[in-house]
Amino acid sequence: MRYLLTCCLLLASLSFLSAQGWIKKYPEDTSKVQHLIKISDGNYLMVINQEVFLNKITLLKTDNKGQVSKRVVLPLAKPIIFIGLPTYRSTTQLMNCPDGDILVVIQTSTGSILYKIGVDLNVKWTKDWVYSEPITKVKGNEIVFVGTVLGQTNSIMTTLSLDGTVKSELTLTAPTIKDFQIVDDGFLVLNQNIALHKLDLMGKIVNTKILPPYDIHSSHSFIKTDDGNYVIAIDSTKFFYKVDKNANTIWEKVNVFNTPFIAPSTAGGFIAISQSFNRFNPRVNIDPVYQKYDSKGDIIFSKTLVDEVENKLIKGISSSGSGRFIYYGESIGTREYWGGNQAFSINIDTLGNLYPKAITGFLKLDEDKNCINTPAEKSIPNITVNATSSTGEIYRGITNKDGFFSIGLFNGSYTVAPVVTSLNKYLLLCTPSVSATVVDGKQPDTLQFSVKPLISAPLMQVDITTPFLRRCFSNTYYVQYCNKGTTLAKDAFVDITLDSLIEYQSATLPLKSRIGNIYRFNLGNVEINECNKFEITGRVRCGDSTRLGQTLCVKAKIYPDTTGAPTTNWSGANITIKGGCVGDSAVFIIKNEGTAASKPLKAKTYQNEDVFESFNLQLPAQGIMTKKYKSNNKTWRITSEQEPNHPSSTRPTIFVEPCSNEPILTLQSPALAFSSDDFALSVDEDCQQIRGAFDPNDKTGYPLGKKGIGQIPENQDIEYIIRFQNTGTDTAFTVVVKDTLPAVLDASTIQWGASSHPYIPSFEGKNVAIFTFNNIHLVDSFTNEPKSNGFVRFRIKQNLNLTKGTKIQNSAGIYFDFNPPIITNKTLHTIGVDEFTSPVSETFSQDLVNVKVSPNPFTDKTHFKLEKPLTSVGEIEVFDLNGRSLQREFIKNQEFDFNKKNLKSGIYIFKITENGQIIGQGKIAVQ
Repeated sequence: MRYLLTCCLLLASLSFLSAQGWIKKYPEDTSKVQHLIKISDGNYLMVINQEVFLNKITLLKTDNKGQVSKRVVLPLAKPIIFIGLPTYRSTTQLMNCPDGDILVVIQTSTGSILYKIGVDLNVKWTKDWVYSEPITKVKGNEIVFVGTVLGQTNSIMTTLSLDGTVKSELTLTAPTIKDFQIVDDGFLVLNQNIALHKLDLMGKIVNTKILPPYDIHSSHSFIKTDDGNYVIAIDSTKFFYKVDKNANTIWEKVNVFNTPFIAPSTAGGFIAISQSFNRFNPRVNIDPVYQKYDSKGDIIFSKTLVDEVENKLIKGISSSGSGRFIYYGESIGTREYWGGNQAFSINIDTLGNLYPKAITGFLKLDEDKNCINTPAEKSIPNITVNATSSTGEIYRGITNKDGFFSIGLFNGSYTVAPVVTSLNKYLLLCTPSVSATVVDGKQPDTLQFSVKPLISAPLMQVDITTPFLRRCFSNTYYVQYCNKGTTLAKDAFVDITLDSLIEYQSATLPLKSRIGNIYRFNLGNVEINECNKFEITGRVRCGDSTRLGQTLCVKAKIYPDTTGAPTTNWSGANITIKGGCVGDSAVFIIKNEGTAASKPLKAKTYQNEDVFESFNLQLPAQGIMTKKYKSNNKTWRITSEQEPNHPSSTRPTIFVEPCSNEPILTLQSPALAFSSDDFALSVDEDCQQIRGAFDPNDKTGYPLGKKGIGQIPENQDIEYIIRFQNTGTDTAFTVVVKDTLPAVLDASTIQWGASSHPYIPSFEGKNVAIFTFNNIHLVDSFTNEPKSNGFVRFRIKQNLNLTKGTKIQNSAGIYFDFNPPIITNKTLHTIGVDEFTSPVSETFSQDLVNVKVSPNPFTDKTHFKLEKPLTSVGEIEVFDLNGRSLQREFIKNQEFDFNKKNLKSGIYIFKITENGQIIGQGKIAVQ
């Protein structure tokens, strides 16, 4: 089955259908597309529900490209008195008639209205009933209307001629019908009582299929397939059912997704579009999944539909002919309530492709400098290629190991250009950009791009990451290195500097040498564009030397580290900073390890996240400046400017955490608020907190920025790490991570970083970055917990000069095989000034109050007694050993009881505050 999925996805990526797809959002005063069909003149009609209090229904007619051509507000057949309920429900329906007209069925708070309109949207006649749950079908030249008597359970079937004349009425024995199908000798009806009934022509039940219990308010789909049978999909049961015309079961299949909407496909099969919800925010919806099934209910392939419509709530899917489908609904954007939501429709082909064509091409290293691609020339992988439309929209692709790229596009004219700015000292594009046109019926020519070497030198890049740090455990660091230069890197090696609190254990490469805590590994010769990786295992020390919440750093530097380009206007001065605890003080040594500095350099000292002092330094050759600060349970940092035009270092910086053995009582370490000095490709530093419990599927963006708002400077690169774990019951063979990047980040600047397993990077559309781990064989956590984890890391730039206050929010979806995606937490960064100047947000009283806790450990509750009475209302807050806040309560008295509530057995940290100051802290244990 997985092999079939792979083949079909490959087919989908190479399929070039002639029909044009679209993504359309409709006027802002519309909230959702309730139903959409293709009508007899070849155009499309949709019914739009507007603000619920406007008491009206709007129809939009679009052409075959999704452009609105006409808008009509339907007249109401009779006044509707608003009594606190919406004036319509989700049973709004459109139906084509054999004479080319359209039926529009609306439920209101007082009954149902049936309209018959022409393709020009003019109303021909209306009927209204005191029925709810109205459903309409067409049988030959007759209209069959079924509804439930308002306030009762009796269902009535009314037959009308095409001119609206009532021909007959029939009371059905099946009550409260949700949906029905007309068969040659009667009817199949799905009712609210969790049953599918076969009725004869007189409305009597002749056979019944009992369905598993489901929520009567859940959505459902009920279709006829082209083999003469019927498929039912019900949201809350997560089941598909196929039955014959007599309600006899053909098969039942489990569907792992929620909210299925289905439409007939070919050869008795069907397609489904399903949706799950964000576990962190139910109002934020996950990108839908498109699936194709055969006549036996077996899945042929599955594809996540990633597009530019934010937070989609799917309402249905309809066939648009020529093997294409339209799914539709509402985009809630960032809004949380009904008002202001926006209707949308999206046209895709039978393989779930949005774009009808693709621009393809190759990128080669033109070693002979004649700007002509030849098969023997080396390919350049992992280079972003932009296709910019005539309206300025940018779609992206990425070159693979063969230098090939493919960018799916709509019809139109585009300017296509590889992005090689990060290598502009080494490479020059022979042709910076090429114009290309996408039109129906014609596949664009394959484009050929060449880059000439400007400098003959290697350019080494290194990345080092571990997914998490656990105290007293072995932790694996993954080191990835590449030669992005234009010549072979001879006798390359990498130095790994381990934190003094990490004990080296082993590596997958032989250890060449060790000097102190610097470990050297030989890499041998590294070819042009060659990338490789190895692993280092180290154990975080136990005992009093390490604390939960403490931040440990590991640095990698790769050689040869020459930039290749001549270094001009650099005096040779080289500022370094070292620091550590001496007694109860943080001591820093700033040294110029090169020639004399050419000018005064600015430096700052930070206490936690805030500027403590600013000073200048201009050190002679080998000159030293020492700074000492009383620790005071704070994290101290010094950051300095570097000598201008330095070839690698840009901003020397180092931090010293509190000089004590107490746990660090912060969820976010102040040490991680700032970036490391690892901007150069040849240097990378990984700093992480020692963690206890953690979410196995999460996302973190570094630097973390100022606590609470993630404040970082404008133009600061962000490094994201996405962690995942297989917590299922079987091995995962494929893991896909999809990250829809916010528009304020420049997707063209992604540096694809280290990972736990090999992955294939790619783009989808404008800004969706995809990391595909094929054949990952990720075991489940019950079989092997350490081997069940994985991660991927990447770096990206902001758009230039974002305004102060701009928020950068980002989350990712993690897909394990065919399972619904797991959506990570949402990271937050806020663009601020270049330095943090807000007052320190958390201060300690000069004299901590002694706190007695008895009993401790405790089972259900314990008693706190403070040494001194409170002068105002205080607060107690309890954290786990990873610093996550779990429980907060106000306190008014010197003595009080504390109930464990939802706390599980374990050790916790408490802090007691009064007037914004911490007056007491300690540990409690729950049995």
